[in-house]
Formats: sequence, C-alpha cells, structure tokens
Amino acid sequence: MKKISMLMTVMAMIAMMATGCMGGEGYEDYLGAVDKTEAIQSGASQIEVVVESTFNEAILSELSADERKKLEQLKTYEFKLENHFNHKVDQSIYDIFYYNNNLGMDLKLYQRAEGEMFLKLPFMSAFYEVDDSFQTQGEPFDLEAFATGVNESWTAMLKSENIFVGEKTIVKNEDGEVKATLFSVKPTSAQLDIFMRQLRTEILDNKTVLLDAFNKLQSQNEGAALSDEDFDIIVNALFNSMVIQRYEETAYVDLDGYIIDEQIIIEIEYTSNDNFNNLFKHQTITIQTKKWDIEREQELDFSVLDSAEILPISELEEWSVNQ
Repeated sequence: MKKISMLMTVMAMIAMMATGCMGGEGYEDYLGAVDKTEAIQSGASQIEVVVESTFNEAILSELSADERKKLEQLKTYEFKLENHFNHKVDQSIYDIFYYNNNLGMDLKLYQRAEGEMFLKLPFMSAFYEVDDSFQTQGEPFDLEAFATGVNESWTAMLKSENIFVGEKTIVKNEDGEVKATLFSVKPTSAQLDIFMRQLRTEILDNKTVLLDAFNKLQSQNEGAALSDEDFDIIVNALFNSMVIQRYEETAYVDLDGYIIDEQIIIEIEYTSNDNFNNLFKHQTITIQTKKWDIEREQELDFSVLDSAEILPISELEEWSVNQ
C-alpha cells in the first residue's frame, strides 16, 4: 500500500505544481496578472485539490476482498488549505483539511512571526512548535524555488495562441459580486508532452529531498519508507504510462488586475503492457484557487497561544511512530 500512497501523493504534487501557471487581451495581460497576484502582501486565499481515481480491474481481480476494499478506499484524495495572511509582518493562520483512505483530518497552523509556527491537531490539547528539526533534512532545498522553476518551464512552453480572453462577467466570492474577465488556456498535446518530460526531470533531480519529505509523512501515517530505487521506479512508471486526455484551465481577473478565481481540470488515462501493469486506469484532478480581501489588513488572532501548552514537534513525531 505504501507505493499506492506514493502514486497518489505524486499526482497531487504534479497537479499543484501547475497551479497558477497560465500564460495570459491575452498573453501579456495574463502574465501581468500572475505577477501582480504573486506580489499580494495581505489577504486571504484558498486552494482545493481533488484527485478521483479508477483502478485497473486486472489488478483488482487478483486481490482478496479485504485488499480490494482497502484499495478502493483510496479512490478519492482531497486537500484544502485556507490561508489568512499578512506577509509584511510574517503572520499567517492556515486551516488545512486532508482526506484520504476514507479518513479526513483537520489541522491548523499559526505563524505568529518569522520562525514561529505552531501546529494544532483536533485530538490533541497541546500546540506543537514547528522548529528547524521538523524541516526537510538532506541537501539544501528551496521548495519555492523548485515550484518557481517548474512554473517558468510551463510559462515558457505557452504561446500567445494558447491564451484566450473571454467575456466580462461577475464572480461571486467572499467579497461579494466582483466584476472580472475570463481567461482560458489551451496547450496542445505536443506542448503538454514537453512539459511532462521537463517535470519528470525536475522531480528526479530533486529526489533526495522529495523522498525525505515523503518518508517523513509515511513515518507519521504507516511507518513505511521508500528507497531511492522505489522512488525512481514509481516516478518513471507513472510518467511512462500516463497520457493527458483533457486539460482545461480558466481564470478570472478582476478590474484591479488580480487573479481571484482559477480552476484547472486534468484527465489522465493510464496504459499497461507486458512489463508493467498499471494500478490506475483513469484519474481526474481538479484544482480550485480563490483569493479575496486582497491587500486588506487581516485580523489574525493569536491569543489562543498565550495560555496554551506548547510542546516541541518532536513529541508529536514520537507519538505518531508509536501508534
């Protein structure tokens, strides 16, 4: 099951790396909106990723009833993160929801200042201080730089003929009814193939840190780790067997030039052969990103931390390993 979980996690990661990477009265206008949106200093945002999977019946037929039931529980993966932030003073409050394996979990992260972050789990009375020991070990790695590199590859792939400007419309969100312009992106199959090759290279080049981060997650959930060889096999098998059948990306840009609503829908078909029988048959990935309260001061309440019991994150890691 650990390799199945790895596949699900890699797919979510691939999907999220494409978020916010459209090209844009047309291409140049959208690129300007991307830059302006990335520079927002205060406000609120939400990203929701849903991965719906169907499995290869040839594999399911070889499983016991109990094994099949456990596998089919993995057909839906959902991740949602809402963030209220003020980057000018390095403060944020994150509400996180994670659903997988027929189980859901709500988490909360408080960033009170630079270098001060606290985790709250619903079934724990204490807060856990997220310090340097919780960060990814191994080679120096900048996740933001990694994502930026992938996004740059995506933007460089797109041409002005891939970007279409739609009608003026109204978007309803937490700010009310907002006037916006619809943009859409339609890359060709050849362009998507090129980008997927570049993405595979980026992931394999950063194997050490990505694998370490994944194995930390595994240790908290199952206690099982992947080897370097497992990582290479899974990533290469995944990319070799997948074909993007559908890609739709739309974004709404408000009158101030900010992207306030963006959606990506990706449908992937998987093939099998004599050398590799793919676990998946089909996946649909949906990513929805919203932004509101743009450049408005946020009322971030950290008073709950004042009287709370604060424990080092290492105690939570030790607890999870013993469960």
